[in-house]
Amino acid sequence: ALGGLVQSVAMTAWVLIFGRLIAGIAVGITSSAGPAYIAEVAPSNIRGAMVGVYQSNICLAIVGASLLNYLDHDEQMGWRFSLGVQVLLGVVTAIGLIFCSETPRFLQSAG
Repeated sequence: ALGGLVQSVAMTAWVLIFGRLIAGIAVGITSSAGPAYIAEVAPSNIRGAMVGVYQSNICLAIVGASLLNYLDHDEQMGWRFSLGVQVLLGVVTAIGLIFCSETPRFLQSAG
């Protein structure tokens, strides 16, 4: 959410690049932590399917982002809106994390 906010309010190229850096780090963490979390908490008989659904959702999000960019490409501030959508999705994800249970590995290490 922070990276999207910085990008959408950027007035200079350097601020935009800084926002891209923040968002890129966040996407990198999410891209590795998401499948790892799924692999730890999903039952073994559906684990592969769950990771597959995760990857399919990423592909659907890319299609959605492309569609959004197409729909607002003629707007003067359309690029700000497209980048600002990250804020909404980041907040929704952060709220969703509140409801995620701890992984068995963490619970075992915590005692």
